Amino acid sequence: MSPRALGYIDRLELTKNEVGILFDKIVEILKGFFTLQRTNSCEYNVETSYLKEGMDKLYNSSNRARPETRSKTLHSVRCQVFREGLCDAVRSPYMGIYTNLEMACNSEKERINNLITGDLRKVFAQLSANLENMRPTHNCHESRTTAKMEDTLQQLKKLKEKNLSMHNDLLVESWYGS
Repeated sequence: MSPRALGYIDRLELTKNEVGILFDKIVEILKGFFTLQRTNSCEYNVETSYLKEGMDKLYNSSNRARPETRSKTLHSVRCQVFREGLCDAVRSPYMGIYTNLEMACNSEKERINNLITGDLRKVFAQLSANLENMRPTHNCHESRTTAKMEDTLQQLKKLKEKNLSMHNDLLVESWYGS
């Protein structure tokens, strides 16, 4: 085997490691993201709590409520406004959790997608360049080797398309479920 081919095989192994490192990095980013979102969704005493944000709005609207007639007490009117706000399917604090989570997940999905796509394009561009560098620079009669290199280049392009397609399918499946 030629030294160029051996160098390409070595670089191919390094590329495989680079892709593994990329996906390990993505997993760590997602773990941190989901931990933060769990905290924001379930805990009340954090600064960015989705529940606290919704409940504060509900408490404020309940406190502003005033009885329209003398037959109702201030307390009963405020309790009624609070109950209605808590049970409202559109404006409840729980719907606020859903809305905030959905926005955060969509934003993170876009960020991760851009990160993966950009990094994978760099990896495949480097692989393609390495394969191109493996081509002989002078005229040779090794048509079998040249044909094999062309075949390998075509397989690499197909693999790139398949991996990007599989990556998109995995993203869709991971965000929206199977």
